[in-house]
Amino acid sequence: MARKRRKAIKRGKVRRDIAPAEALLKALNHPVRAQALTILTHRIASPREIADQLEQPIGIVSYHVRVLAELGLAEIVEEQPVRGAVEHFFEAVPPDRHDGGFVRTPLRMDKVGWAEVQRIQERARKEVLEEQAAARHRINGSQTAATEGLFGQLLLEVPPEESGDAR
Repeated sequence: MARKRRKAIKRGKVRRDIAPAEALLKALNHPVRAQALTILTHRIASPREIADQLEQPIGIVSYHVRVLAELGLAEIVEEQPVRGAVEHFFEAVPPDRHDGGFVRTPLRMDKVGWAEVQRIQERARKEVLEEQAAARHRINGSQTAATEGLFGQLLLEVPPEESGDAR
């Protein structure tokens, strides 16, 4: 018999001293954290469920999910009593569209679509580099100030769930 979950009370400290773009970079700085964020973007899950899906130790996954919560990228949304303890269920916080150019978009597609997205990414990277070359010519010898930045792309794939029990 499944136990009834209850809605979680909001708790925990979210770091307010970093910008959303920096928080996302910190989240993506570790593969387990990046994969956990991807899973939580698609569904509500506990660290145990994420650990099972990623085939990682629960302690490591729990730590990285707590980091996501501290960064303001995930939050506890449900709790369930389990053998005298409380299992927490997390969900990704919807992305802020004004987060310094970073966009998180959940994707779910077949292998053909995934391959096409990879080709689209490569075309976009080439176009950005072409524009950088054109801008270099426009800036050289002019009084126009250059805007410096960093262009990055990331496409993350996570292992499939073993059961069809998506929440």
